This record gives sequence, C-alpha cells and structure tokens, in this order.
Amino acid sequence: MRVLLVFLFIIISCGKAEKDCAVCKPPGGTPGDPNLPAPDPGDDLPEPDSKFCPPNKTNFREKGPFEIRTSTGAGYNLYQPKNAESCESPLIFWNNGTGATCLFYNGQLRHWASWGYTVVCAQTSQSGNGRNCFDSYRYVKGKTELIGIGGHSQGGAGAMACAARFQQAYPELVYAVAPVEPAFYMGPSRQNPNITGYKFVTSGSRDRTVPASGVSIGYRSLKGPKVHYSMVGAGHMDSQRWMSEGGVAFFNAALLEYPEAVEYFNNTMPQSTRWKKLE
Repeated sequence: MRVLLVFLFIIISCGKAEKDCAVCKPPGGTPGDPNLPAPDPGDDLPEPDSKFCPPNKTNFREKGPFEIRTSTGAGYNLYQPKNAESCESPLIFWNNGTGATCLFYNGQLRHWASWGYTVVCAQTSQSGNGRNCFDSYRYVKGKTELIGIGGHSQGGAGAMACAARFQQAYPELVYAVAPVEPAFYMGPSRQNPNITGYKFVTSGSRDRTVPASGVSIGYRSLKGPKVHYSMVGAGHMDSQRWMSEGGVAFFNAALLEYPEAVEYFNNTMPQSTRWKKLE
C-alpha cells in the first residue's frame, strides 16, 4: 500500500495522468499503463479485501450497514460500529471547532461509524495544536494502520497539526487528512507542507467566517496529493450535511483504495450540485 501511495503522489504532482483526479487508482493491471482500457461498466470488479469493515459501496449519503456503539473515556468520545470484531475498522480522529463539542458533530460522526469506521473525538473546543487528537490514540492504538484525521474550523488546523504529530511518531502508518473549512492560521501551520498522505480540504460557498479565499491561502502551502472542494450552499455551521457523505467517500478512496469510491470522489461528487472542485 505504501508503494501505491507514493506512485499516486507522483501522478498527481506531475499532472500528467489521463484523468484529472485527486485520488487516482488505475482500474487494474500494471499501475500507470496509459494503454489500459477502462473496465466496462457492466464488468464485475474484484471484491476488496474482506478484512475491512467499510463496505465497497457508493451510496455515501445513506446510513451505513452498522449499528453504532458510543462510549466516553478520559477526554474523548468513541463511536464504534457494532458487531465489527471480525473485520478491520480504520480509525478517524476528529477535532472540534472553536467552542464546539463532539455533540455538535454527532450526526456526522455517527454516520462515519455506521460505515465501519471507529471515530475518536477529543473532548476539547480548543483543538488547534492537535495535542488532544494525538493523545487520544493511546486508547485505540494498534487496531489498524489506516488513520483518517479530520476537523472543522480551528479543528481543521488541528487536524493538520495532529497529522504532523502522528507522522513524526508513527511514520509507518497510512494517513488521510480532511480539514473542513480550516482556519489554518489557528494552528502551527509551518509544519503543514511536510505532511504526507492525501489531503481533502473543503470550504463552504456561503461561509463568511473562514471564506474560500482564506482556505485557499493555506491550501496552496500544502505539498503532495491534495484537492480543494467547495461545499455548495454550506455556511460555517452546517458543514456536517456535506461531510457525512464527503468524509466516507474520501476515506474509502484514500485509505481503502476502493475503485468505486475513487471514481465517486474524483468525478461523481464534483459533478453534483452539492460539490464543486476549486483547486
């Protein structure tokens, strides 16, 4: 998986892939062979590794197949898929926005858990330095090598800071980061260009608190595979309505490399009325 992610970084960085995409994965055969035909829509694609809990589906706006179990620990809330002992549940660490609690994002976090992800939300409303996010890893450490990190507003900056902490401490893990309407200036942004892994940055088309123009300034400092989408119609306080769908699509594509999710994230989402690719 590590080799594949490096290869994808090269494709996206050079901009010479056949398809303009944020998370690229060839449909089969030798990676990067431009002569490979795309699979016929009617062809049966191979099933993904069954060890992963998230299903290889694309109805991301609908609730996933798992019921949810929630619990509270010392400084964090945990959202887990029930009856998932026989499969691997990737981790997602969430960083709250300024003054917000995990409860404010409850619907979004439960939606992600219903899709087979174990979601850890640090109980802090001052998350910009990423410390609480990183510290909560000790409660779920060792369950998977697949790590998603997200956050909203100040928590978007916190997601990047948390990713930097993770990358320094555990370089062997695989990361994907989703800063939502991120206030990059509220975190230690000097580390952001060094963060590896896919980065899905979002802004709200009606957000006046952290407008797209401000998000773009921070976005352009990021290196490696990245994309900036607009949540069409979103203000600063209702991004959950978009990220319930967008988060699952992104993590299924970037962490699990499901071909259907890659196609959905790169093409179906930005061509819909709810999303627009900005950069």
